[in-house]
Amino acid sequence: MILDAFAGLGGWDEGLRTLGTNNVVGIEWDTNACQTAVTAGHVRICANVETFPLGHLEGITGLVMSPPCTDFSVA
Repeated sequence: MILDAFAGLGGWDEGLRTLGTNNVVGIEWDTNACQTAVTAGHVRICANVETFPLGHLEGITGLVMSPPCTDFSVA
């Protein structure tokens, strides 16, 4: 399983799907983003990455951590 932290709408998930990897679980705090991702066929845990306990997730073979840049961008 690949864990996608800060998963958002599923950009990384969609890219991985295109490469043939469907075993991706995303964690995202925004409920609208979670709903959109699930509608697109992605698996979502709607929770805050900072406080979500990861100890019970087994079989993680990959990790994507791509936090949003909106707080850091000058654009």
